[in-house]
Amino acid sequence: MRAARIVAPKQFDFVDLDMPQAGDGECLIKLEKVSVCGSDIRHGYGPIEPEEHYPMPAGRPCHELAGTIVESRTDAYHEGQRVIVIPDRGTGGLMEYLVSRPGRMILLPDEGPLDEWVMCQPPGTVLLLQAHGHPASEERTCGIAAKAASA
Repeated sequence: MRAARIVAPKQFDFVDLDMPQAGDGECLIKLEKVSVCGSDIRHGYGPIEPEEHYPMPAGRPCHELAGTIVESRTDAYHEGQRVIVIPDRGTGGLMEYLVSRPGRMILLPDEGPLDEWVMCQPPGTVLLLQAHGHPASEERTCGIAAKAASA
């Protein structure tokens, strides 16, 4: 499997990795779309990380991902379903395949392009905060929209 790896400040290399294996309760997802988040740019491309942080783990950064399940070892999802994947901390999506647990996946409809569905994550952050009561209904807020990039 191919993956990108940041090996020096603002420098990527492609590496070959073993194909990940889904364990019990997990799914193997073929990643098809990646969105670059503002935190990916801040942590992955600048400011410059200390020298001892290079090379970074393969696949990092990029944590807004969409793809198709190619193997399922859980009753929660099945092969062929499309999902948004939120990788575990320290893992990224600049790779062909990723193993994930159901709690880190969001089922997508069969219709609609994945490059549009992956863009659901930025507004999803706002909805999550609202679900947790932030801001409170009596508070005023200002929303600032930024366009994310999808590839």
